[in-house]
Amino acid sequence: MSKGIYRRVHKQPYSDMPDHVETILMKLTREELRLSYNAVCNAYLAAFCEKHGYDYEPDAGVGDDPGGIAEVGDLFVSMADILTDIDRDAPEEEYVKYYDYCLRVGSIANGELQTPNYDSWLRGCPRMDEEQIARLEELQRDVRCAEMNLKVEIDRINNLKQE
Repeated sequence: MSKGIYRRVHKQPYSDMPDHVETILMKLTREELRLSYNAVCNAYLAAFCEKHGYDYEPDAGVGDDPGGIAEVGDLFVSMADILTDIDRDAPEEEYVKYYDYCLRVGSIANGELQTPNYDSWLRGCPRMDEEQIARLEELQRDVRCAEMNLKVEIDRINNLKQE
């Protein structure tokens, strides 16, 4: 395929791109675009791994999707979070704090509590403090205990009917 896949659909050029970038995009084939995209995603992934002390694995993308989710160490990290972390030059320890918060809060009430995205987190969005999270975890344990007790009682009653 010698022709680029980008064509001007409207009479106006890409309004937010300089002319030289638009010209380059107009000449790239699909394969060249894919390879460029993969290279950029892998460069961001490598920078993220280096920053946070993880081994860089170019095939870390889950499902062979370099721009989706990457398995980095024991974390699953979205490309959006990687971009945010690198582009915003976030403090090194902040991503793990964010990740742990989201895992912890997400495990309460079957994931019904909303968690912020990483960009909002870095901007200081409202979040629960340790005391609030601990209280919800305690309530979650109470609910699970009550569900177990209910199941035991139902089984007991059902066994009585069978006798």
